[in-house]
Amino acid sequence: MVEHVVRELAGGALSAAEVVGRKHEVFRTLHDRIALIEGSLEFIRLSRRRFERLALATSATKENQRFAFTRFGLDPFFDVVVTAEEIARTKPHPDPYLRASAKLGLDPGACLVIEDSTNGVLSAKRAGCAVAAITTSFSREELEGANADHLVDSFSELTALLGLDEGRAR
Repeated sequence: MVEHVVRELAGGALSAAEVVGRKHEVFRTLHDRIALIEGSLEFIRLSRRRFERLALATSATKENQRFAFTRFGLDPFFDVVVTAEEIARTKPHPDPYLRASAKLGLDPGACLVIEDSTNGVLSAKRAGCAVAAITTSFSREELEGANADHLVDSFSELTALLGLDEGRAR
């Protein structure tokens, strides 16, 4: 995808590696401004209590994934992490979710994926997973076009959809 952008929009003035490198430089300058999406940490905590195993399949680099896990204390919640470096083809190809489900020891059809991007929904569906899309990065209209099994606007709505809030007040 980066190659396409460089070729079509930048006229080949930069290499794909230069564009990706610059993106990572900018990301590092913004580290102190990065915040979690409202309700996401509580959703992860409740999911960890309900589901036997959790995985993360991200298009992020290992470096960026590690930064986020360290900053927000996410290590205890995930049994498996698959980053961009571990796969030959990134989203929308099914490879990230096929790898994550294999590392979990589960058939993809037994997995529910939470996705916030159209390419992520397409990737998970192509892998054979059920998908709940959340409108934190893309609009409802964009995500509807990717044909997720469920579509929600917030982590609180997703929590209710999955019944994760049942017994929370007990």
